[in-house]
Amino acid sequence: YYILRGSQGVHMPIGEAQRHLERAVADATLTWEERLVRRADELVGSEVAGELIAPWAGGFPVDYEDDFDAAQAVADLKNLVRLGTDTPFACALYDPRRGHGGGEDPRIRRIKLFSLDELILDDLMPIFRDLGTQVIEEEPYTLTRADGVTAGVYDMSLRVPDAALWESRSHEDLRELVESTVIAVRAGRTESDGFNALVLAASLDWRQTTVLRAYAKYMRQGGTPFAQDYIEGALQHNVDIARQLVRLFETRFDPALSEETRQQEEAA
Repeated sequence: YYILRGSQGVHMPIGEAQRHLERAVADATLTWEERLVRRADELVGSEVAGELIAPWAGGFPVDYEDDFDAAQAVADLKNLVRLGTDTPFACALYDPRRGHGGGEDPRIRRIKLFSLDELILDDLMPIFRDLGTQVIEEEPYTLTRADGVTAGVYDMSLRVPDAALWESRSHEDLRELVESTVIAVRAGRTESDGFNALVLAASLDWRQTTVLRAYAKYMRQGGTPFAQDYIEGALQHNVDIARQLVRLFETRFDPALSEETRQQEEAA
């Protein structure tokens, strides 16, 4: 228990304010991992919490514990437990205004990369540059699993020239666009070049940008005088045309569309 004294006496809060103070005092007595267990129980239930935490118990470095609260650690554990032979890499985009990183600059988002293999910064920078972002900060953490395997958590700060590139869609849609593109590039399923800037600029997913990339390569084979970077830049400055080209391709070749619907879409 605590004894509080003051020169003018101590006036204890009552009601909800008292309960809030009691929770804050109780929380201050817990270790970081004890807070993690309690928060995980609240967020996902005790059974799932145990499955998430057990492999990584005692494996969080001090700098990670200093930088991230328990709720953020629970989110990270959901990605860490997925790592294995079939899934050596995962990532998560988040808004630093709601957690680690702070600040109020709407042009900035952060992304965490999770990997069992060491990631080289020089290999990562072009991926985010091609997305149209600038990496302005990177913080690495090394976590150790109970079996001795280590995993890297790389927390990167991404800035865009215009906050609308982040805020013109829901955060959930933004995460899907960015995370799926980064994972596809890392897995070798798509290329990293200027067409990927259309993921943010035109809200195209990585498969749709592949269509535009294929158009450009076909034009190059056909003898067009325009270089690929010129075509990339032209589409980046004319995102409506980029969207229309993708829509036309999908309308003509989507097997799920009826002929009547296809004709209506092409006419539009």
